[in-house]
Amino acid sequence: MNIQKAVAAKFCVLAVLIAIAALLSTGAFAQENKTLRKTTGSTLEIRTYVEIPEATEPCTPAECEWFKQLRDAGNAAQLKEDGNSIRKYVLLFAEGLERSYRVPLPDRPPQNLIAGPRPSPSKYRSVMRNGTVELWVEIRADGSVGDIQMAKGLSKELDQLAIYNARQNIFLPAVKDRVFISAWHKMDTKFFLASPRSR
Repeated sequence: MNIQKAVAAKFCVLAVLIAIAALLSTGAFAQENKTLRKTTGSTLEIRTYVEIPEATEPCTPAECEWFKQLRDAGNAAQLKEDGNSIRKYVLLFAEGLERSYRVPLPDRPPQNLIAGPRPSPSKYRSVMRNGTVELWVEIRADGSVGDIQMAKGLSKELDQLAIYNARQNIFLPAVKDRVFISAWHKMDTKFFLASPRSR
């Protein structure tokens, strides 16, 4: 009886792996996270990001060229997170809105591209604790942040910090019928208590 259960469990695991492989091959997970490692002194920062995808929908030559530049600028801004790269992305995004360019992408949710500047964590040291603040953030069609609704909070101070952080981020808005639209986006901000250094 135990052998039959073990064999059945192995087949269940195999079935799950086959299902995941099928999803990957059909493009259900079309975008994969890229990992960036940055060393500053003795500090190693590891973060992930998702590239803006290539155009897959029909576009005029002008729209195709604009979107290629927008994609390149947005992906460079995610890598570098410097003022010049971010400025270039924002200017190209504004140009697309001004010229009413159609977006050569299939329908998709908003994408968080760049985390904005953060306030000094030392200001919040006395109220810091482990946990996650969950927010629903309205990403408007013009890329700005609209309303924010609290899904799960930690404390007044940390909730305010999470809301502040959400408003500093730069987004690629949701796309529907090749047009940027306003949509809600779930954002989680994780807080960790720094462990005391061993001496």
